[in-house]
Amino acid sequence: MAKLFEESTSIPESTGTRGLWRAVLITPGVGSSGTWPVETIERDGPRVLRKGAKCFVTHNRSANGEPDPFSMWATLASDSWYEEGVGLVADIQALPSWIDKVEEVAPHTALSVYLMGESDEFGNITAILDDPQNGVDMV
Repeated sequence: MAKLFEESTSIPESTGTRGLWRAVLITPGVGSSGTWPVETIERDGPRVLRKGAKCFVTHNRSANGEPDPFSMWATLASDSWYEEGVGLVADIQALPSWIDKVEEVAPHTALSVYLMGESDEFGNITAILDDPQNGVDMV
């Protein structure tokens, strides 16, 4: 049965291009949503977190599950990729109207993926599923 996973990761790092940030999205090991095996991250992450995925401020969603479009601060600027010894990584492009605010708050925040997935009875994440709401939020 599919369920929602939210997993905090590291602070985004500036790439040197204004408004473009590099971020580690999921690291292997025990997290708040369960245990993230390398195999699951490597197999499913690049398929479900692709260029254009939306990034919102916090995971707050309305009663119907939809995020507030006016709290969208960025999109993934690249498909995500698995980096050996690091985890799932992607570039994030802040929307022009958010660049100054993101530069101000990014060093004091974290990112957190918002994903649909499946886990086993032991809490191991066994699959990350395609879902239009999959994205990376600033928390």
